[in-house]
Amino acid sequence: MINTNSINQVNKSNISGLTIPLYDSYCFSNICGTIKDLFNIDSDKKLPSDVIGNSNEKPNKIVFFLTDAFGWCFYDKYKEHSKFLCKLEKSGVVSKLTSQFPSTTTAHVTTALSGESVYEHGLYEWFYYEPKADDIVTSFLFKEARNKYNETLTRKNIKPSDFIPQKAFLKNY
Repeated sequence: MINTNSINQVNKSNISGLTIPLYDSYCFSNICGTIKDLFNIDSDKKLPSDVIGNSNEKPNKIVFFLTDAFGWCFYDKYKEHSKFLCKLEKSGVVSKLTSQFPSTTTAHVTTALSGESVYEHGLYEWFYYEPKADDIVTSFLFKEARNKYNETLTRKNIKPSDFIPQKAFLKNY
């Protein structure tokens, strides 16, 4: 089933042709909270209930996979040619979501791993200036951007927990 309400809400959320993130509803940043809620774990950030469908049954397993850069335009383009996407639409609920801003891999993967939105964890780009290192860093590789070796920030007595979110999604559950 296609969730037409999600499409309508996302399509209305734009200014001058730019989509504005719907942080309070149909946004990528609410996926982790929705998964927690399905397991009866409290969360302030959840997707609207129509994303899940009408079933009152709580799942005992959930598979969450992220396909980086697979936006709605690609879903529209390939849904008729993909057995997987056809089955997903026929057997589940397909909802359009907004990305966070900025819509980068770093921002979204960190959100998926930590459950924190980009404005909470602050990792928004692959390379950025990190004051604790007084350098441009690559946070996922825990290194100075100009260095070809990974994990070089340990030489500066910096721990990953100094700037990479340590609150792993569902870590304590």
